[in-house]
Amino acid sequence: MKRLIPVVCGVFVLGLAALAADTKPDPKPDAKVPKQLFVQVVNPTPTWKVSVEVDRKDKTYKLGDAVQIRVRSEREGHLYVFNLDPDGSITLLYPNDTQKETMIPANTDIMIPPANSKDRISVGEPVGKELIKAVVTTKPLVTGKLEELNKGIKKSGPYTPLAMTTAKRLFYETMTGQQSGGNPNQTLQEDVTNYQQQSPEQYKEKQREWVAVDLEITTVGKGTPDKPDQDKPKPPDKPNQDTPKKP
Repeated sequence: MKRLIPVVCGVFVLGLAALAADTKPDPKPDAKVPKQLFVQVVNPTPTWKVSVEVDRKDKTYKLGDAVQIRVRSEREGHLYVFNLDPDGSITLLYPNDTQKETMIPANTDIMIPPANSKDRISVGEPVGKELIKAVVTTKPLVTGKLEELNKGIKKSGPYTPLAMTTAKRLFYETMTGQQSGGNPNQTLQEDVTNYQQQSPEQYKEKQREWVAVDLEITTVGKGTPDKPDQDKPKPPDKPNQDTPKKP
C-alpha cells in the first residue's frame, strides 16, 4: 500500500508517489535496505498474541482492488499499524485522521478502514511486495502522537507518510521505552543492542510491554493472470489425430 491519495471523495489509492520531500527514504543507515528497518522490530518473547489479516486469503491484489486490514489483540493496548511500499516508502495507517484513538479493547477486530466508513483504500502503482506491521503496546508512544507526526507533512487523506528517521524513532521507543531515537549513524538493531547491554533488566521488562506482527501482501498489474485452481482436475489429453488406428 503506498502513499494514500484521494482520487474521489472517500477513495484512497495505494502505490502513488510520495507527497512530501521529507518522506523520501533517508540515505543512512536503514534506507540502504528499506525492509531492514521493519524486520528488525521483533519481540522474541511476546506475552500475548496479536494477529493481522487482509480481506483476501491469497493476500494478492490487482490495480484498483480495495484493501481492508483487520487487527486483533488478545490484550487491550495501543495500536500502531505501518505499511512499507515496494519502493521503501513508509506510511502510518493507524492511528489516522479518522481513527485517532490508539487504545483498542482486547479480542476485538479493528478494521482499517472501518467497515462502516466511506473511505476506500485501493491499489495503485507501483506494484510488488508490501509489508504491513501491526504493533500493540501497553503504553502509548510519546513519539507517536498523531498531531505531532502530521506537522509539516504535505498529504491528502487520513494517513500519514513517515520519514525513515521518524519511523526508526517510533520503533526505538517501542522496543526500549526511550524517546531519543538512538544514534542516527547506527541501525535500529545496533541501537537496541546497545541499550540491551547497558540496561539488561529494563530491556527484559520492556519486552513484556509490546508485540509486533508482520504481514506481506502482493500487488500486481491488471493484466496479471489469476492463479490456476490447483484443486481442479486436469482434462484428459486429446488423442493424437495423426496416429493411425490399429486394425
